[in-house]
Amino acid sequence: MTWQFTLTGLLIGVLVGLTGMGGGSLMTPILVIVFGFKPTYAVGTDILHGAIFKTFGAVRHRRLGTVHGHLTLWMFAGSGPMSLLGVAVASRLQHAYGDGVQSAEGYAIGAALLLGASGLAAKTFIKRGVQPSDAPFILQRKDKVRAVLLGAVFGFIVGLTSVGSGTFFGLVMVMI
Repeated sequence: MTWQFTLTGLLIGVLVGLTGMGGGSLMTPILVIVFGFKPTYAVGTDILHGAIFKTFGAVRHRRLGTVHGHLTLWMFAGSGPMSLLGVAVASRLQHAYGDGVQSAEGYAIGAALLLGASGLAAKTFIKRGVQPSDAPFILQRKDKVRAVLLGAVFGFIVGLTSVGSGTFFGLVMVMI
């Protein structure tokens, strides 16, 4: 199955490179449904895979000047610690319940996918928020608090399920 894994990784990498979304939303379910991985192994594999290819994308976008550095740091202040907590919770559940946690992890992945899909559908119908502009975005205190809170919530979800970093964070950025 080596060529199938390689082809799947290539296709998902291309999609994420084009849109910034979909790595966890595609890779984790594909590993579980198509390749038969246990959900916990699919999550871990996807997180490592995403860390590698997203690093290249981050460097490229930084060079293009399409990254708001201060906003990124405030979001990371919430998402960094909470993603580690999500991984720790997943690990503790695995140690406490063994293979019995696989179905719970599968439900968590499914819920995260449904949440992301619902958000994308809602974005289509909700036309509110600030319209895109080339004006500089100066972070106010309320923006920093929102960034940390959003980072914390979505960071935990990503750490627990590997689903949603591009989908949730990209969706929030587009909507607000």
